[in-house]
Amino acid sequence: MSFLDAIVGGRQGMRLFGYQRKLRKLERYAAELAAASDSALSERAADLKKRARAGTSLDALMPEAFALGREASQRVLGMRHYDVQVIGAMALHDELIAEMKTGEGKTLVATLAAFLNALDGNGVHVVTVNDYLAQRDAAWMRPLYEMLGLTVGVITEEMSGASGGVAGEGDDDEDDHDEIARRRAAYAADITYGTNHEIAFDFLRDNLAQRPDEVAHRGFNYAIVDEVDFLLIDEARTPLIISGAARGSSDLYASINPLVERLSEGVHFGISARNRTASFTDEGIGQLEKELAVDSLVDPAHLEMFQAASKLLLAHAIYKRDVDYIVEGDRVMLIDEYTGRVSEDKRFSDGLHQALEAKERVTVRDEDRTLAKITYQTFYGRYNKLSGMTGTAYSEREEFRQTYGRDVQKVPTNRPLRREDFADVIFLKLGDKHDAVAADIAERHERGQPVLVGTTSVRESEQVARRLSELGIEHHVLNAKNHRAEAAIIAQAGRPGAVTISTNMAGRGTDIVLGGNAEALAGFGFGDLDGDGVVDDDELAKLREQCAADEKAVRAAGGLHVIGTARHEAVRIDDQLRGRSGRQGDPGSSQFFVSLDDKVWQRFGQDDIVQLRGELSAARHDPKTPIESSRVERLLRELQKKVELDNFAIRREVLKYDLVVHAQRETIYGWRSTLVSGEGYGAEDLIVDYVDDLLEQHDGPSERAEALAQVFYPHGGETIELPRGRDDEVREAAIEVALEALRAREKQAGNAEAVHELGRLLLLASIDELWTDHLSDLERVEEAIGLRGYAQVDPLVEWRLEAGNMWQGLIAQIRERAVTLWFALDITQVSEVDGDGDDPHTTLNRAEPRRAAKR
Repeated sequence: MSFLDAIVGGRQGMRLFGYQRKLRKLERYAAELAAASDSALSERAADLKKRARAGTSLDALMPEAFALGREASQRVLGMRHYDVQVIGAMALHDELIAEMKTGEGKTLVATLAAFLNALDGNGVHVVTVNDYLAQRDAAWMRPLYEMLGLTVGVITEEMSGASGGVAGEGDDDEDDHDEIARRRAAYAADITYGTNHEIAFDFLRDNLAQRPDEVAHRGFNYAIVDEVDFLLIDEARTPLIISGAARGSSDLYASINPLVERLSEGVHFGISARNRTASFTDEGIGQLEKELAVDSLVDPAHLEMFQAASKLLLAHAIYKRDVDYIVEGDRVMLIDEYTGRVSEDKRFSDGLHQALEAKERVTVRDEDRTLAKITYQTFYGRYNKLSGMTGTAYSEREEFRQTYGRDVQKVPTNRPLRREDFADVIFLKLGDKHDAVAADIAERHERGQPVLVGTTSVRESEQVARRLSELGIEHHVLNAKNHRAEAAIIAQAGRPGAVTISTNMAGRGTDIVLGGNAEALAGFGFGDLDGDGVVDDDELAKLREQCAADEKAVRAAGGLHVIGTARHEAVRIDDQLRGRSGRQGDPGSSQFFVSLDDKVWQRFGQDDIVQLRGELSAARHDPKTPIESSRVERLLRELQKKVELDNFAIRREVLKYDLVVHAQRETIYGWRSTLVSGEGYGAEDLIVDYVDDLLEQHDGPSERAEALAQVFYPHGGETIELPRGRDDEVREAAIEVALEALRAREKQAGNAEAVHELGRLLLLASIDELWTDHLSDLERVEEAIGLRGYAQVDPLVEWRLEAGNMWQGLIAQIRERAVTLWFALDITQVSEVDGDGDDPHTTLNRAEPRRAAKR
């Protein structure tokens, strides 16, 4: 790239020009490193580590470190980073979002940035979307890291056997404490691979810990997030929640469900398809009040009943089976709208999941109590450095910039893109669209071209599958109902004539290889010619020959063809689907089939679509013939852009609400951290703060003296008198009364350290108990506060005021709970308490939430 090209390319071009200049610096080390022995390379890496820890900046070390990583990779992995992969690593080091197309080797790209940023000893997290990718990438790249003198850890949902801890260690039968130890070991490694949700949940679990050895994380230095658009954009509205002891409410949903089922749209309730909301009319409220025999359903005394009815209305009117969720056995399981996978560990909160269970007449499980909660947006703000990789980010560059302060850098492909993207085929009706999709698949299948069909729901994938079955076309369905077979299906998807139907981006992170992936196929038993259940070396060699021959045939047939059966709510997701074809310069093609019945248009452009239907009807358009109109194509593109902007606005609004809770959470977690570590905790400081609260709550010397006596001498026997002087004199005297009571308890116990330790543990327990209650209260307020918008009041302003007032009360309640319990307990029974003694959570009737279920 010339300097003139860089200027024409704007910010993107200027960065690439700068990276290409840095590439030339790398080349200066190439010959020297190529001539060095393996041990010399390891010594060179150790020297880089010393220099980094002595204060040399990572930017200054980057050319040498990247050149060293590139050479080491060639030796131990047999893969040398392409120039564009090095550029991608430079973008990651610069805390950018690197857009790299499918098949460009993002796994290898991450190694250079991870190596460089691990040199200072503060750790690097490489974040993936699932356990399989975390384990695969850690095992695959480990030889490279080990040659460079770095350790590798893996974090997965089940930290047992070879799946967790420092990779390769573990025992299936180890207890929960050993599991925490393995997690600590994994995070202590120089580079830790893990799934997005486990790394975030470990942070939440750490803030439920009672002792320092129960804390898994050691800090948040640098994260490289794979498939970053999915995590930070698509998942931004989904909070991560650790839940604990349940509240009994299941009977309520089951009893109200038949009443809501009988209500009629337009009479008893209305629907906003665009906002995915439903609300009762006055007549609907009246009908429910009559059925439930209550005077006013919106009265605060009946709030729980009203909320249950509202969630049941949503469940029946908005959420669709096999689109938003599936029913498997006695469980309602959610479908991730972006991947099409079942989210087995997720449950809707605030009663919606119970409503779906009542609707589907499966067992209604009690609603969980939130113990800890965070969104990815605020969690990833904890990292000192944050970068990400994905095949599709540029279209969301404004959101990355505004929300995360990260720019997007487009990285060129190693080979020119040869995929042909055909214009959309637009139909009036859904059925005619599916007929056309089936006909196109049949024609391509007949000539041996593999086809990947991307659908937007389980229901649509099954509709397409039925049509193919009627035509006698063999196919595989990859959706939420059979996601366990995903890897085997993807391994075959590039074979001649293969037809694979996928919901959204199932299989993301795994390349579709033209002709088939011989090693992956062998792992699933393909090529087992003698039937002994094992694919031996000879059989694998034959399988490779077959895949090579099949690759030639597939290339001749045009490569992998991708069909999208509907446009998604974001162009980026459409591009993800297209990107499954044409990897590394392979031939390929893509095309979307669209109908005016598609959900996305019905939800966001209903008025425009109704008008368009009328015009087409007046023109006597044959519904079985595609609509050829630049105006229609332009309208659908504008509607899709409108949807993207609406969703962006919703995510921004969610963040505004979450930032209020985030500030409170940071304060509470910071307080807990000092208590868990024992650093910065002062028993006397706690007492002084509480005395200040108490003096503020009471007036007059006698009333204040009585309050002091009730707290600090609850068993009687002491007369307290306070002066009638200035406020500072009264405060000084009251503090002295409280501290004298503390000294008396220390003397009675004969162990001052044990008394202080008891106070620390009781304060920790009080924080946990009341913070949990506070979270529940905030959830109820947030749910109800939207109604104030009808009263011409800004709900966000009201939320901030309410949350702020609740926060002020929380801090005072925590101190009061801890101090009153501290002085009320019989000190002779707890004189031996220490860090390994009885847990005061037992005193407070709290269950240990260490392995609580997640929603």
